Order: sequence, then C-alpha cells, then structure tokens
Amino acid sequence: MVKKKKQLPSVELAIPATLLLIDFAFEQGASDPLNPVKFWILGIFGIWAFSRLLAKFHNFSPLKTRNPKVLFTRVILGFAFFLFVGFLGTSVKSVGLLGDTGRNLGFLNYLLLSIMAIYAANHFSYLNIKNIYWTVFTAGTCLSVYGLLQHFRLDFLKWNNPNNSVILMTGNPDFAASLLAIVSVVSFAGLFLDFPRVLKVLMGFIIALSAVDIYWTNALQGLIGLLIGGGFAITVLVWRKNKAFGLTLAGLESIVGVVSILGAVQIGPMAKFLYKASVNDRGYNWRAAINMFKNYPITGVGLDRYGAYFLQYRSPEYPLKYGYTQSVTNAHNVFLQIFATAGVFAGLTYVAIIGFIGYRAFMGIRNTSGNQQIIFTGLVAGWVVFVAQSFISVDALVISIWGWSLGGIIVTLSFTSAKLVDSKNKDDFSAKKTKLNKTRRIFSFWVVFPILLSLFTFFVIVPSHRNETSTARFLRISAPSTSQGQEIYKRIAQS
Repeated sequence: MVKKKKQLPSVELAIPATLLLIDFAFEQGASDPLNPVKFWILGIFGIWAFSRLLAKFHNFSPLKTRNPKVLFTRVILGFAFFLFVGFLGTSVKSVGLLGDTGRNLGFLNYLLLSIMAIYAANHFSYLNIKNIYWTVFTAGTCLSVYGLLQHFRLDFLKWNNPNNSVILMTGNPDFAASLLAIVSVVSFAGLFLDFPRVLKVLMGFIIALSAVDIYWTNALQGLIGLLIGGGFAITVLVWRKNKAFGLTLAGLESIVGVVSILGAVQIGPMAKFLYKASVNDRGYNWRAAINMFKNYPITGVGLDRYGAYFLQYRSPEYPLKYGYTQSVTNAHNVFLQIFATAGVFAGLTYVAIIGFIGYRAFMGIRNTSGNQQIIFTGLVAGWVVFVAQSFISVDALVISIWGWSLGGIIVTLSFTSAKLVDSKNKDDFSAKKTKLNKTRRIFSFWVVFPILLSLFTFFVIVPSHRNETSTARFLRISAPSTSQGQEIYKRIAQS
C-alpha cells in the first residue's frame, strides 16, 4: 500500500500581493501617475484569478446547495449581469466599459472586483489567514511612515498636489485617510494574536502614527471610519468577556455615533468640531443622484455617466451657490451612484452583496471564540470601515480592493474554522488539495489566461499608457505665439 504524502496547507499570496501593489503602484511620467497603473494591476490579477476559478469550476456544488460561498458567488454574478445590462444601455460605450474619469469606475472595474471577491471566498481559510495580517502590518508601516514624511514636506516623490500634503499614493487626502483607517483597525485586532512581542509594540506605535496621519489629512471620512471600525472591534472584544457590558458599550457608541453624524451636518453640540462645508456639497450630489434614479429607475443614466447628467438633475440652489458651469462627476455615495447610473436591479444586488457579507460577519462572530474570533473580528472591522466610508465617498480602487477582498474572506471564514478543516468541508479549497481536471487546468492557464491577458493589454493597457504619457509630454510644451507654430501645436493636440 502506497503511503499518501501529507499535503501542506495552501499559502494564498495572490490577494495580499494585489492589495499591496494596488496601494503602492505609481507610474512616473504619466499625466495621471496613480489611477491607470492601479487599474492595470487589478486587470492582470483579475484575469489570473478568473483562470484559476475556471480551472476548478467543475468542483462547485450543485445549484441547489446552500453553501454560503456558492450563494455569495450567485449574488455577485447577478450584480455583474445587471451591470452588463447597464453597460449595454450606456450611450457612450467607452465610458460604460472603462469609466468617465481616471478612477475607471466602469463595468470592467466592477467585473474585476467581483472576480477578486469570488476568488477570495474560494481560496482562503484559517490555515493561511495570517498572510492578510502580515499584509496589513506591512501596508500600515509603509503608509504611516510615508504619511509622516509627506506632512513634514519630506516626500521623496514630488507630487503635483494642490490638496493636503498627506495623500499617500492615493491621490486624495480623503482616500488616504480611509485607507489608513482600514489598516489601523485590522492591525488593532492583530495586537491580540500570537505575534512576537516586538512586533506588537511596533504595531502599537504604527497604529498611533496612522491615527495622527488621519488627523493630518483633515478628512472627516477617515476619522469617522476609524471611530466606527475601532469602536466595532473594541465592542466585540469587550462582549466576548462580558456580554452585558459589551451591549452597554454598543449602546453608548450608537449614541455617540448619532450625535457625531448630527454634528457633521451642523446640528447639536459636536457641530463646531465635526462640521465641514464639504458635507453640504455631498447633499447636493446625493439629491442629484436620487433625481437621476427617479427619472431612470430601471436602466439608470448609464455606467459612470453621472457627470454627464449632473447639470440637468442638480438642485436649483446649486448654481446660485457654486456657479452655473461647475459640475460633479460622482455622487460621492457608492450606493446612490450605482442606483443612479445602473438602475434598480444593479443597486439592489449591490445592497444584497453588502447585506450578505454583513450577515455572514454576524454569524462568524457569533460562532467563533478565542483567537479565531479576534482574527475574524479584525477583518470584519476593516470591512465595516470600507462600508462606512462608501456612504460619503467615491469608490476609489485603493479602498474598494480591500472591501471586496475582505468581503470574500469574511464569507468563507464565517462557516469554516481551524478545528473543522477536514473531509466534511468538501468545498473548502484550503482544507484539502482538490483534484483538478488536468484538461481544464491546461485550457485555463495556457489558452484562456494568455488570450484574456493579451486582449486586456492590447485594448486597455497599451492605449491607456500611450494616452497618459503622450498627454504628459504635450502638457510640458509651451503654447506657441506664431500662426505656424499654433497650427503644429493644434495637430499635436488632436493626435
């Protein structure tokens, strides 16, 4: 009888690598050195993840199964389908596919994020979850130190930045603050795990530095996210020791949260500390999105076409305050943005994704204990920050990649545990080595992957790179004063 070799647990590094690369990638010499290259990385990893999923597609459970991973996959595929319908109805197909601005919030962005979420839900378990915590520790250390350098004008990368100096590699202080809030609250939970004491001391310092960086950004959404996510993690940690005290703490945090929200909209005692004029701007953006949805409830106005319709559906008071020519390209609320641009079915399925992850998060916290509960709570706290900031911010890739990846991981961890990883968990990819069909695997990696990657490179990366670099070179050319020079300048601009 041949003795079987002991199978080592799968070490999943694709998601950690994607998170770090997207958050830190930039391209010098481009007119937009941040958004395009981050989107290219998402595309490459998304295509690779799709090829891996396709290779093991035959291992998925039957359609009648109630496995949370399969249900999660169905909801996400439903969201992608309704977005595709919205793309077909978008009048400008290039905008519908890639987006209206450099943020690339078109169909392709959400399709790739959906693939990454499904991949995360099918390739993680408690056997390799420390990879995510090491990723968070690494990101938190680099980001917080870089934020410190930016605040004191010691940035080794000379950004053309008219905003607050603390933008990290996100391009915006609001995004920087939200990203720091996500890694901070996950790192906080990591302090309670069995990491070396030296590392815990270092991470305590990094968490404190991240909080200071968030303060330096002057971004309200980062502060709110930090308070909500940190408060959630602390409440769960207290609740596991004393349920009555934990519930009391949750009630107090709810009261503080309501008072803070009222203060943010200039109501109550916290108004002088939390109110910012930009909150009023958000109100105008939200009302315009609601008006778009009312007029196009089924199809929306078109994927990422908010900016094209804003002047038509803005509030009558808006031009009196900001002028008749100023426009906005995003609703600054992910939920309203999807409802307004993709219609009711895409909006409802997105809400269903958030609701499903939230439900699995609740079930996971309730059904775990000890270190396993702390691990799970930290990831949920980071995801809670993502959801909280999505109510008042744009769906930036540097943040959304964390939200979608953590969402997939939460789903799969909510019904698996380190003690229960055995033959009963037939769908757990990391629990045992699944026997892939050799023909399907070869087809996925030697046919599907190179074809899709070639198409993405040829139709997205190459044109985008050419556009970004040529635009940057053109902007460095001074406008000529002679008629002959102006004619040449015009031809270069048109090209």
